[in-house]
Amino acid sequence: MKKHICRFMAAILTASCLFTSVPISADPVTTYTGSAEEVLATSSNAKEIYHFLVYNMGLNSAAACGILANIRRESFFNPDKLGDADTSYGICQWHDTSTGVGRYTNLINWCAQNGYDYTQLEGQLQFLYHELSQNDSTILHNGKTILDYMRTVDNTADGAYAAGYYWCDTFEVPFSNNPEKRAAECDARGSLARDIYWPAYCEPALEGAQIVAGGIQLNWEAFVGASQYELYRYANDDPSTISLVTVTNNTFAVDNTVSSGNNYTYMMCAIIQQPDGTTYTANAKEVTQYYLAPTEITKITGYPTSQKIKWKKVNGATKYVIYRSDDGGEYVEIASTTENSYKDISATTPEIRYSYQVYACHEQTGADPLYSLASNAIGNYTLSQPVITSITSVKSGIKLKWDKVPKAKFYSIYRSVDGAAYEEIASVTKRSFTDTDITSSGKIKYKIYAYYTGKDGQTSRSKVSKSVSISYLGAPKLTSVTAGNRTITPKWSQNKNATGYEIQYCKDKSFKSNPTTLLIVTNDTTSWRISGLAKGQTYYVRVRSYITKNGKRSYSAYSTIKKCKVK
Repeated sequence: MKKHICRFMAAILTASCLFTSVPISADPVTTYTGSAEEVLATSSNAKEIYHFLVYNMGLNSAAACGILANIRRESFFNPDKLGDADTSYGICQWHDTSTGVGRYTNLINWCAQNGYDYTQLEGQLQFLYHELSQNDSTILHNGKTILDYMRTVDNTADGAYAAGYYWCDTFEVPFSNNPEKRAAECDARGSLARDIYWPAYCEPALEGAQIVAGGIQLNWEAFVGASQYELYRYANDDPSTISLVTVTNNTFAVDNTVSSGNNYTYMMCAIIQQPDGTTYTANAKEVTQYYLAPTEITKITGYPTSQKIKWKKVNGATKYVIYRSDDGGEYVEIASTTENSYKDISATTPEIRYSYQVYACHEQTGADPLYSLASNAIGNYTLSQPVITSITSVKSGIKLKWDKVPKAKFYSIYRSVDGAAYEEIASVTKRSFTDTDITSSGKIKYKIYAYYTGKDGQTSRSKVSKSVSISYLGAPKLTSVTAGNRTITPKWSQNKNATGYEIQYCKDKSFKSNPTTLLIVTNDTTSWRISGLAKGQTYYVRVRSYITKNGKRSYSAYSTIKKCKVK
């Protein structure tokens, strides 16, 4: 691993030299730009020729690049190309010196004898291999000599130049009667092999980096001859932090050890096992990617006039962009903020589910903003105002009923007694409630809130209902019943709003069998001694308040029942 890291460190220090395109020498007719050559270098025919030279003929990459540069200058990789007044043909422009005599005719005849189509790339490559397999003046007098040399070139950029120059000088032999032009053309083809075809086939290319769930993903094309790939990175323009990310046989990798707010530079090398057993490392150009982690919405609180969203802060984020979807529709940007919360005052329509996503954004000088992946999506509702439909006095207290609020999960009931502050007295899931815990008399008011809760921590509260009220006579509290000699004495709490009290006692705790009732006609009497009772008998006692109005009594509910055994 150390030798690869050292190579990368060298690459970092000399990147401007290693990865600068060099203009290509031109023939007398056409000027070739680097970008056009790069496209042509990786065409399907060029790749097929490269694979044949490496895997069928056993040449190294530098030699193959030298031959590719020559074929490109001869035919643009077109197996059906005619030249020299129709006397030359194919990818290598095999030439007939006279009609029916020469290498063009040899191509046709050999392919016919060996079952190949001379107009197709496969037949021409097989014939090329045939020419290079022997030294025969009737075929190619220096074929084996050329092939032996091509197998000795160094597998480097300079080796690609040497192979391109040599193949031009000994196999193609342009400008055979003009050594000066021939040398210039050989140099042009050697430069093409070194500066375009060598980088295309022997410098693996990282196709780029992108933020994905869990980190940064790197992708690259499969590199010819590579047995595996090593991915390296360093952070925040500091090469001293270089480290190995992974070793893989795939053409992609995800770096899941990144931290938000850091800029990462990635490099990849392809490890190639050569026929002689040595290892060659092909280095890719660097790519950089700033990593911005997604945020997480932690809470949404719904109010009658807004939805408030909160999320986690993200290192490196300069702002956050909020998107909203209404009832499952398309997410639309609604706002941006530098804070980690936002109040959406336009989300007020009841029963619509408002769903939110937040993107962290890193704004860069001189570049487009970088956005994280979307946060989790959380939805919430705005609730309708509850409407209380009835309030009545019942035997056990005061009963409320109200209309259903769509999407509400529960309701909270608040109570005020004689103008005092409202207090929450209960939360229920049903649409009715009986208040049995009333110890005071007077004007009783109620109001209700509806609530929604979700599994992701979202809550929503409706606007409070309109209040309702009722005049109520509360049941007194029976505080004690004490026994005496054939007597019992109940005591109760005073009800200042009452006219008086009614005491009832009975041997039957259900008060169904001959209960005795005593009427206390004064408000301030809060105890009464009952005499003439049976010795050892247990009595059950309860008390209630009453008001006399227009000659008619109205009673409160009874107090709780207490029992007492007579002495």
